[in-house]
Amino acid sequence: MQHPCHQCGAPVEDGTPFCKQCQAPQIRVSSAARQPVEPLRIAEPEETSEPALQPIRTSPIEWRSAFPAALFVAVPAGLLSFPLNILFFLWTFGAGALTVGSYRKRTQTAVTPAMALRLGLFSGAVAFAVFLAVFLIAMTRPEFGPPLRQEMKATLERSVEKSPDPSAKQVAEMLTSPNGFATLFTVVILLFAVLFIIFSVIGAIAGATVFAPKNRAP
Repeated sequence: MQHPCHQCGAPVEDGTPFCKQCQAPQIRVSSAARQPVEPLRIAEPEETSEPALQPIRTSPIEWRSAFPAALFVAVPAGLLSFPLNILFFLWTFGAGALTVGSYRKRTQTAVTPAMALRLGLFSGAVAFAVFLAVFLIAMTRPEFGPPLRQEMKATLERSVEKSPDPSAKQVAEMLTSPNGFATLFTVVILLFAVLFIIFSVIGAIAGATVFAPKNRAP
């Protein structure tokens, strides 16, 4: 087959490197059309559908409602505990439970165990403060203070007689002295404070969990 020379137009056999008439080279190298190169894309990390962690929030206590809720039950509990009988733990336990119940009715909100713990601490502290105030006033009365000291002294003496330890008598004499009696009195008061708070906290937690299993506001 032939093709025309690209310079003079003379017929040239295919495969002939030069034109016989004008000696123009007949082999042309055609450059392939350059294809556009797409830029390299870096795959972005896929967004996870997991929700962000929310900080844990504790329910605050509305102390404007907590104060009257505790006072209305803790004050009577402190007064009823004054005779120093074994039933005082019932009054403090009930004060803690009733404080939680009254608070729930006032605020129309559920009470968590953590909130019940704080309400029980407050109720127990109020009940003990009332008990201590009445007890200190009673100690100044002649018909209560001196007989109580004599009873405590007699109890210590009976304990000494039953104890085989020879140093027990010295301990009893030290405790029945004015300074020793003040120390013993302080220890007994602190013990009562701990018991008031413990029983009140137990009652409050019971009021928020045992007596209200679903822990729903009324």
